[in-house]
Amino acid sequence: MPCRDEYADREMELKEAKKAAMIEASLCGILRVLDVPYDKEKILELVDWKEAGVTRKEFETWWMGHRRKDQLRKMAEEEAKRKEDVKAKALAKLTPEERELLGVK
Repeated sequence: MPCRDEYADREMELKEAKKAAMIEASLCGILRVLDVPYDKEKILELVDWKEAGVTRKEFETWWMGHRRKDQLRKMAEEEAKRKEDVKAKALAKLTPEERELLGVK
């Protein structure tokens, strides 16, 4: 019997990654609600950053990066939707024979 169970280690890593993703998603949702500059500033002033184990600057850097990733993801989703719409409109113009000849359904 091995001294170390690699499967259990991997399972624990996955649980921790899922937990971290849940915390990040929750924090993102909460911060979006508080994204009014005055409210956010007041709340951030109340945080005991030393107790949290992170500096306010580290948090704000993370938050700006997270928001940018969200923005890029949304832009990519919108572009994919736009392309799907263009494709659907183009395909709608084709006759059944043209669709068959082009190999599209």
